[in-house]
Amino acid sequence: MKTTEKSVKIIVFSLILTVKTMANVHYIDISKISAEMKHHIAFEFIVDNLNYYDHWTPEWKYDKSKESLIPQLRSYFHTFEELTPKNVETYLLLGSIAHYLYNMEVREFFDVAVRNYGEANKSAPKDFRAFWFLGYHYALAGWSILAVENFKKAEKLLASEQPEFWDDYAYISAMANMPSHSIYAMNKVKSIIGEEGYFEERLGESVRERIVPIDKERTYEWDDIWICPEIQSERLYISRPLGVKIQLDTAWNVHITDYRADKQAGFIIYPPRIKNKNGKDILYTMLVMMKVADKNETLDDFINRVTSKHLVKKKIEYSKKYDKMIGYEITNKSLYEDMGGAHMLFIGIERDEPEYPGLLLEIPFEPQNTKSQNNLDGLNIWRPIPSKDRFKGKIFYIIVLDSCEDIYQKSASVFKSMFDNQLIIE
Repeated sequence: MKTTEKSVKIIVFSLILTVKTMANVHYIDISKISAEMKHHIAFEFIVDNLNYYDHWTPEWKYDKSKESLIPQLRSYFHTFEELTPKNVETYLLLGSIAHYLYNMEVREFFDVAVRNYGEANKSAPKDFRAFWFLGYHYALAGWSILAVENFKKAEKLLASEQPEFWDDYAYISAMANMPSHSIYAMNKVKSIIGEEGYFEERLGESVRERIVPIDKERTYEWDDIWICPEIQSERLYISRPLGVKIQLDTAWNVHITDYRADKQAGFIIYPPRIKNKNGKDILYTMLVMMKVADKNETLDDFINRVTSKHLVKKKIEYSKKYDKMIGYEITNKSLYEDMGGAHMLFIGIERDEPEYPGLLLEIPFEPQNTKSQNNLDGLNIWRPIPSKDRFKGKIFYIIVLDSCEDIYQKSASVFKSMFDNQLIIE
């Protein structure tokens, strides 16, 4: 895939951060590329001068000029490019040299880096470094979504603990407005080396401060605690405070209620209508009800209170997706009499506060396009977006299918698909 690089440079946390890059040539074995002295000399030059070009800087104030470094790196790129056959180490090195040239604003090398990292992956599909290096390349160019995508692929291939990888993960997650992922990665570094990593030492506190405490005793309008990004033909509904993410087709209608004084909130889903055997279009709904638990309140208490008016209630084992679940199938002939009577599902779930609230909910966002006050050409300031924390303590969830006998089987199938594939509860 060809990706045209963005004509934008990012200043992290509204200041220029000299990044101590981890995804670099220190993780490339030159002995597996060549035994010739000229190649080792070239490699040594690249490593020895990393501090000049392993990141982009808006004002060049170094003792060596770009005009001297760029031709040298170009020459070394072509030197290694001429080698045959090429292996994963060669492609990683070519990608890295291209990345460094891009950092010095030789823009055509953006896609050259992407291409060579792609070739590295083809050469060694189980080597995590190709995804790691490519993800870091995207991150420094402002492509946060692609950066996170590649880091997640690299994570799946890690065969051993790599503190340098996790330090980079903390950095790119912070850039992508994923503070929980950044905190998780910082803690991974600390668990491996026994102390704070490079990123945490410098910016760990500012990442943690981006998660804003929230009071479960207050009321909140729905759009204070939900975000609704649209991705292609789907829309995500994410509430960090309530610990839930729902992914729906944009054609589906929803109604979201405010968080009330009784510590409850609701999310009503209106899927497309279903025809009964007589061809009549019938409306049915799904409901996700959330309740921050009071002291000594149980899930049984809550679901019994919600379902108390229904006389015919059969307990079922609906799913094993969550460990603390209660399921009921309910029929009520006095409701929807002209459609065979009501036929409903009530699924109750209890969730404790997770170690990293938001980790299952966060999605990467591209940096905001905010011009700097200095109005430097192509320069944008990245400003982090605060994230409200999860409500403290247990949260109960009741997921309801409100349907009728005429369309129960079809509506239950849609409900099951939504429950299994489109709903995430932390």
